[in-house]
Amino acid sequence: METIRKIRLALSKGMSIREATRKFSKSRKTIRKIARSAETSFTYQRKEQQYPALGNYIGALEALLEAEAALTPSKRRTLLSLYEELQGHGYQGSYSSVRRYAGKWI
Repeated sequence: METIRKIRLALSKGMSIREATRKFSKSRKTIRKIARSAETSFTYQRKEQQYPALGNYIGALEALLEAEAALTPSKRRTLLSLYEELQGHGYQGSYSSVRRYAGKWI
């Protein structure tokens, strides 16, 4: 946010885009984007999380998560045990993929 303010100030005082590129170590495309918009910060928001490793196992994982959701919290299994059960079905992906997907359910 501070850099954006400095870039806009420098451009308003007559600094060229090329000079601003060198001074602020940003691309010309970024400098133009800052100059043309009124936004104070630029953030990337992913539209949809991809789960390529889970692929065919999403249905099995959802079934496990639904069964666990019906139980009381003290009776539920950990995500690690659900991951190990998925491995029994042939899943070869990582635990972190399972954890990220299950994070939407918990």
